[in-house]
Amino acid sequence: MNGESECDSEQRFSLSEDHLAQLITQAADAIISINADHNVILFNAAAERIFGYSRDEMIGANIARLLPTSAVDSHRKKIADFHKSGVGARLMGQRGEIQGRRKNGNTFAADASISLFETPDGPVYTAMIRDITDRKEAEKSYFEYRACFKAIVDLSPAKIHIKDLNGHYLLLNPQNLKILGAKNIDAGNQEFGSDAYDQFQEFLDDHDQEVLKTGGAVEREERIIYDDKEHVFLTTKFPIRDDTGNITSIGAIGSDVTERIMHRDYVEKHNQELEALNNDLSEFNYIASHDLQEPLRTLTSFSKLLIDDLGDDLPDVAREDIHFITEATERMHKLVVGLLDLSRINRDEIALDEVDLRNCLDNVCVSLKLAIDEAGATIEIGDLPSVTANEAQIASVLQNLVSNAIKFQNGRNPIVQVLAEDSGNYWEITVADNGIGIDAGQLNQIFAPFK
Repeated sequence: MNGESECDSEQRFSLSEDHLAQLITQAADAIISINADHNVILFNAAAERIFGYSRDEMIGANIARLLPTSAVDSHRKKIADFHKSGVGARLMGQRGEIQGRRKNGNTFAADASISLFETPDGPVYTAMIRDITDRKEAEKSYFEYRACFKAIVDLSPAKIHIKDLNGHYLLLNPQNLKILGAKNIDAGNQEFGSDAYDQFQEFLDDHDQEVLKTGGAVEREERIIYDDKEHVFLTTKFPIRDDTGNITSIGAIGSDVTERIMHRDYVEKHNQELEALNNDLSEFNYIASHDLQEPLRTLTSFSKLLIDDLGDDLPDVAREDIHFITEATERMHKLVVGLLDLSRINRDEIALDEVDLRNCLDNVCVSLKLAIDEAGATIEIGDLPSVTANEAQIASVLQNLVSNAIKFQNGRNPIVQVLAEDSGNYWEITVADNGIGIDAGQLNQIFAPFK
């Protein structure tokens, strides 16, 4: 009873057939067998999915249905050559890339392995076919991306490089090679990690070490001498990580900012000179405005003395004229005080008070009464609020605006409107007139002193 019974042998063979059938059915690659006439005798589920034909459609059909028309004859020749070679199988990739045709007529790239099995009825050729469409698209995208990346790096005016963690250059773009004074290197034909970069010393500078320490990008100014002069580069170095997040190399991009730095230094120098000039001017304003107050006080005092000395003998017209002189002197005093406050901008804060804009504008109109009467001007005043401001400065602004509106006319009687609009967090004051206006092209020049 040591021998295996015929029943056991048949059962084991049946199990083997079942396992093989399951493997063929569940395989991810298409498995197709053809006979000597190139007619399909096996067509698994993956083949149905890849080619779009059902098993019933393909069993007995010629394999040519699954090939581009241009490839049918060459396919027959390759099968014949394979049969003659005596090689029992060729693995996937050994045959090279092939082309398949789906039921909808679309062709696709594939890898295939092939084996030969001789039967009493003749040879049976079995192929495992793998659709590599996605891989080909990925390769295409990769090469396109690589080409774009190389073009950007090669044509960039910035100096670009990548170092490994030992400080060995893996990539140097043409601009960086020029700066390093590289010799005997065709900058446009170097691959990543080229042996040509071995001529450069391996090192990691402080900038590199800081990137490794912080794990983030670090920006610094670098001063490099080439082309017989010093250049300033603003260089950003950053870590390059693998899929697990570990730093594998250090990248660097540096832009030549020499001209920008020169311009910055030039501006800083002239700003310092301008600041000194402004301080001198502020000092002059302070002294001049301070000294102007004494003559104004004298004028006011003597006007009052004149009234007291003449008493009832002073004609009413003369009394009214002296009154206008006194009021004008007081307003002039306020303007001088305002000029004094302006000169103190860098010394003390400007005093802010509650200012009644209507009352302020009325005083301005009194100051400009002679000019208003001579021009036949009409001053239209809307509802003006009280605001927190410096009264002298507000009065000066309003007086200049109204005075200019009266002065710059085109022969018509001036009409000046002063209006206010509540904009929520602030009041918007508008001074408009029917004068000649300002050419838009002159705005920058006119308002330049106030910037």
